[in-house]
Amino acid sequence: MKRILVSNTSISDQKIGSWTQRITLFYQKNPDFIDFFLCPNLPSESKFIYCSKKKRVPFLSKWFAYFESPYYRSSEFIRAFEKLGIPDQQAQVIVMDDIILLAGFAALKMQGKKFQLIYSFHGHAFKTTGDWIHEVDKVLFLTQLGYKKTKNIHQEFTPEVSIVGNGVDSKRYFPLNPSAKKDIRSKLGYSSEDILITWLSNDRPKKGLKLFLKLIPFILAKFPQVKFQIIGNLSAKVDFGTHVKFLGKLPNQELPTYLQASDVYCFTSLWDEGFGLSLVEAAKCGNVIVASTNGGIPEVLENHPASFFVESPNILEEWLSNITAAIRYVGNYTPDEQFLREFHPVENWEEKFKEALQ
Repeated sequence: MKRILVSNTSISDQKIGSWTQRITLFYQKNPDFIDFFLCPNLPSESKFIYCSKKKRVPFLSKWFAYFESPYYRSSEFIRAFEKLGIPDQQAQVIVMDDIILLAGFAALKMQGKKFQLIYSFHGHAFKTTGDWIHEVDKVLFLTQLGYKKTKNIHQEFTPEVSIVGNGVDSKRYFPLNPSAKKDIRSKLGYSSEDILITWLSNDRPKKGLKLFLKLIPFILAKFPQVKFQIIGNLSAKVDFGTHVKFLGKLPNQELPTYLQASDVYCFTSLWDEGFGLSLVEAAKCGNVIVASTNGGIPEVLENHPASFFVESPNILEEWLSNITAAIRYVGNYTPDEQFLREFHPVENWEEKFKEALQ
């Protein structure tokens, strides 16, 4: 059986929280597990074949339905797959988090091509229309909650399902002892008396930065010793003086240092999160967590001993009361290194991912 990974995102993509980091690490550790990569990577080696999804052409789509079809938009990937010349029943196509590509390869199966079609889904839930979902052999979900919501959306949902979760490298993300944490905080410009709150994400509105910025004056009125570091977003920069640092995008190798220096991590997600990778990274670094209950978050944090949940994430008062409780809890929280080492480790994800594909 030949395994072909299909992605419209470059596998070397280093965006904050991107699943491509995990796949890149997996490939480095298991170089023979995937036989071919069809993706927008420049071909650095023979198993990488450059492909990209065709964009919608609205003025053509209006008159010619074919140009709107997933099969057309996936055609570069489909041609590359067919050129590999793999016999029927000898190929496993793993589509990474792209419903258009999934539907395109399902259409290929409906034309008579025989291969195993797997969907590695990295959101919370998805909805399909038409009968092509019957051509999908298996879906890999991040959480049970995500699987159940997807199942309930569909009257018929026929693929086999595996819950593979997600994983974080415990060798990079771990809590520091008090002395080491004090040293890092000093280098970053924070004193031992400061309580450091971190917010980390991109600039999409659904990540809740606008809401979080509204909370800052109320938090400072109660706790003037609090400092904030906002990572990954400069678009909404507001002047709060020395209390808030807008750090913008950080290289991935630097991210653990800032999370290890932090005391509280606020995850103000306003949409159904698939998993919340940065949430786990922050928790593994010893942060007290304040998060909404959207999507798969409650399942991800189910056993974490220092999490505060916001049931109504669009209400500022709920965030303020939970952040207040988290700040007061910081002095009583001693991270359990053994527990955090075993909290969503990347090795567990690797094992489940391999089992699901074998």
